Amino acid sequence: MIAVLFSWAVIFFTLFSLGDIFIRFYNIICKERESYNIPDTFILGICFLSILLPITSLWLPSNHYILLACIIAVIIYWIKNRVRLKEFAGSVKNTLKSFTFLQKVLMGLAVLAVLLHMLFTDLFFDAGFYHLQNIRWNEEYPVVPGLANFEDRYGFNSNYLLLSAIFTFRFIFGETGYMLQTTLYVVILCWAMANLFRSGYDFRYIIILLLLLFVLTSGGYMLANTSTDIIPLLCIFYYIVKTVLRPDWLARQPLMAFLLPITLVAFKVSTALFCLISLAILVSLIKQKNRRVILFLLSASALTIVLWCVRNVIISGYLVYPIYSIDLFNVDWKVPEGTAFLQKAHIYNWAKYVFNVDYIYRITKVGFFENPLFFFNSITNFALFLFITVSPVFVIRKMLKNKDAAKADKTVYSVYLLSLLCIIFGMISAPDFRFVNGYIFGCTFLLITIMTSHRKPVRQAGKYITAGIVSCMLILAVWWDVSKAVNYRVKPNGENLKSLMMFPVHPVYDLRIEEYSMGSFSIFLKVGDDPRGFGLMPVANREGIPFDHYEGDKIQSVYTIEARGRRIQDGFRTKPEYIDIINKNTQRYIEEYQRIHKTKYPAGYFESCQLK
Repeated sequence: MIAVLFSWAVIFFTLFSLGDIFIRFYNIICKERESYNIPDTFILGICFLSILLPITSLWLPSNHYILLACIIAVIIYWIKNRVRLKEFAGSVKNTLKSFTFLQKVLMGLAVLAVLLHMLFTDLFFDAGFYHLQNIRWNEEYPVVPGLANFEDRYGFNSNYLLLSAIFTFRFIFGETGYMLQTTLYVVILCWAMANLFRSGYDFRYIIILLLLLFVLTSGGYMLANTSTDIIPLLCIFYYIVKTVLRPDWLARQPLMAFLLPITLVAFKVSTALFCLISLAILVSLIKQKNRRVILFLLSASALTIVLWCVRNVIISGYLVYPIYSIDLFNVDWKVPEGTAFLQKAHIYNWAKYVFNVDYIYRITKVGFFENPLFFFNSITNFALFLFITVSPVFVIRKMLKNKDAAKADKTVYSVYLLSLLCIIFGMISAPDFRFVNGYIFGCTFLLITIMTSHRKPVRQAGKYITAGIVSCMLILAVWWDVSKAVNYRVKPNGENLKSLMMFPVHPVYDLRIEEYSMGSFSIFLKVGDDPRGFGLMPVANREGIPFDHYEGDKIQSVYTIEARGRRIQDGFRTKPEYIDIINKNTQRYIEEYQRIHKTKYPAGYFESCQLK
């Protein structure tokens, strides 16, 4: 618990300060006077760090030394701007003073619920398979050429995994925590509750709080660990909510409005379509002939994407992995085209089972009795998706009924249309709710706001509803902790409670390895059926094509790669004799994969889920 609170404090201080520096720099260069609230400033800190870290990662590991440099820089900044810091602290203090005792208790309990949720982590498959190792690679080395040959999923190169590397706090606690996405969640949660109280329990903020509860129920297991989905989800949800509440912010605050969608591409490439809103903002700025702002935003966006692409090329040889059709570079460490093809096929095949009849039947039959939370999340996602699917009928009717209001709210309707397109695109390309929940939750809030005329505060009922939502968050957190304590066999004695007060409990896995020489250095090979290597580095799974069938985990066997030099930093490449073998037999590998990988979840999956 102490480690979580410490991580939240350091991450918030660092990113909020970097965001404030970025805003101040922008205002000076562009001669603007844009001001932002706390969540905006924190998110802009993420945007700024997404430019800085890819630069330093070309030569330096992204670890605690980089974090220390950032902290020293922001401390110097606040010393020089202590008046501004004092004003900020005063405004926060005054805001808290304006709340009643009950409101302070509710906000404190909501944060406590999130804190309790962090006490037990749950390593879902992607975290153990490549997230933890990828973060460790970022901590230990500058960007490694051909690292995607070692494990092709490293080629995804999410900036989330790069930013998380400097916030693990391994050097303090001896263990790793991944609290970046949780800090963002807490910041948005506190913002929503603060506005709820200040507005006298505005109905819209109650809906926001309810949707944040859904984020906790559906993605809580990812909040407590690593996830490349949560930050894009939260940022897109917040972006849509902010637009519905104040449509004019897109014109008043172009720094965040334009740059955030661009930044999210480097976190999750599937968010690229949302960048159409940045294009609309750019057109508006061109009409205003605001050359300074245009130049700054284009420069910052170019740096974000170009640096991300540079890292992509160094890691996989492709501009964007696994999009092998964009093949511009002839480097010796390029991942074979067949491997990229298999990964792209797997992404689609894994996700599409969300609408598989057998999948729906199993979550209904097994999930209801064995894992009610999983069942509830699935039903909620389907219900919200169906609500959005039929929503155009009601929206068009609303627009035709009141054309003047529709014209006045054209920004909101434009964001609705874009969100709808993003959901459709996501469900066609990789139909998994994890990838589109930011649009789904944001669009749900938008639709409720459009379709209801109830804009007045609901003071008395609002207090009870808020208390009910916070109670649900607490119950969920306690349920999570108790179920995990049982599954991890954590006895309620003084020693374990003392340990919990210090650091979250991680599941213990039986990880067996053996050494494998790659010339002048050695790596580790995973022994056993479980393909995950967790946080050990460098470790690889021995299975893979062309020696074994591809079943959706490790694609290319480690025996097909070789070191490019005498050091790990020199990178990896596929042996020339295996490149042609893999590329020529890709179709056979795909046919074998489709025959073997018939279901998204194997038999017994729901029964063995740990949260029951």
